[in-house]
Amino acid sequence: MSNWCSAALAALALASATPAYATVSLAGQWRILSINDEIGCRIDGEATLVRAEGETYSVTMHVAQSCNGEQTSASSEACTLRRKPTGMTVFCRVVESTSDGYLPDNFVLTESGDDLLVGRLLANWNAPAEWRRGSGAPVS
Repeated sequence: MSNWCSAALAALALASATPAYATVSLAGQWRILSINDEIGCRIDGEATLVRAEGETYSVTMHVAQSCNGEQTSASSEACTLRRKPTGMTVFCRVVESTSDGYLPDNFVLTESGDDLLVGRLLANWNAPAEWRRGSGAPVS
């Protein structure tokens, strides 16, 4: 077998060993939106993701909840995002909130392109959720 053929096979083997979901870093700024039409409430805000180790990210999240057009609470949360081939989970703890008893905003998400994560918000609600990458370039 020629050298270029051996090199091509080695490169192919290496590429297939790297999970496809891990090729694009999730680090950077993301906009978050979840709307629960049944109760007339929404959560929106932003998250900053920093790669911690492997496919685990440290997340700082700031969100506001509004119901029927009026803001009812705002919170800052510290979260951990774990990325797997089947999707990702985001588990948070409330650091600060304007509302007593505010529950952490936990998510299950899947990748829908490099700049879009879709899934569900699983805190008080089970509602659709969307995370869109901000306009800045991804950070490693």
